[in-house]
Amino acid sequence: DNALRAKQRWIVAKLLERGERREQRQQRTPIDWKDGARLPYLGGEIVLRLEEAARSHCVFDPETRELRIGVAPGLSEWQLKERVKLWFQGEAKRVFVERLDHFAPQLGVRYSAFTLSSAGSRWGSCTVGGSIRLNWKLVHYPLALVDYVVAHELAHLREMNHSPAFWATVAEVYPDYDGARLALRKQSHQM
Repeated sequence: DNALRAKQRWIVAKLLERGERREQRQQRTPIDWKDGARLPYLGGEIVLRLEEAARSHCVFDPETRELRIGVAPGLSEWQLKERVKLWFQGEAKRVFVERLDHFAPQLGVRYSAFTLSSAGSRWGSCTVGGSIRLNWKLVHYPLALVDYVVAHELAHLREMNHSPAFWATVAEVYPDYDGARLALRKQSHQM
């Protein structure tokens, strides 16, 4: 009872914040899964191009920013969404490993493993053993925000807490971590 009373304001604030996020998500315009749909990718948009094909294919053209997917007649919307999700997850893995390998030497750390996550409320995590998990949905956000989350998780390999020493470690490679935290919070409310 004492703990609940002591944390009452914080609990109410978090419940209200969750309700606001749920409301914002419900107000978003859903993606119309057809040729020409616009999909979020690294802070910008790419265009979904559906092409009739006997064999399934999925090719991204960075110059035109088009994701071309070969679809057979009768492909359901769910199957299309899953195909696009697999592409995003592959891109997330590629981009995240690139960023991990960029920042780890700068911090003087080594991670032991990397996996993607689909967590509902966490962008990343790091274990004492050096295993890093990053939410694949980060690939929708600007690269600067991806870099912040990567730097944050790698910093945990030196400081397994959120102490001033931890934030100083993050600042070594990402000085504007406060701005990135706020931007990530704001972006995640809009997605």
